[in-house]
Amino acid sequence: MSKNFIFTFIKVQFSSIISTIIDFSITWILTSIIGFWYIFSSSTGSAIGGIISFILGRCWVFRTTKTKVGKQVLKYFLMWAGCIIINTLGVYLFTEFFKMHYMFSKVLVASFIGVFLNYYLQSNFVFNEHISHR
Repeated sequence: MSKNFIFTFIKVQFSSIISTIIDFSITWILTSIIGFWYIFSSSTGSAIGGIISFILGRCWVFRTTKTKVGKQVLKYFLMWAGCIIINTLGVYLFTEFFKMHYMFSKVLVASFIGVFLNYYLQSNFVFNEHISHR
């Protein structure tokens, strides 16, 4: 593994942590304070976290701001939609079938997505115009 790969991987994980904090905060506020259904709250949190993640990935992690944003937005939307489906389905399954608290379910699913999918999909699909991984 190159030094650039490791540095970029760490930046993706840090970006994911920031997005996740926002996602989880919104999920918790909407469910525990406002009283919305946890699936609605989880999806809303994931959506807002995804927007933050895209901005961080484009501007800070991969530095691809010279590339037309429309192409990246489309690719990111496809990746993000898949992740939201996995996230929502995973939270529902762990909460309903394994009787886990919805936030614990969300932690498990988000951790899986963050570690095993985010870097690969962002570096090889969404922001793949960036070769050197600064």
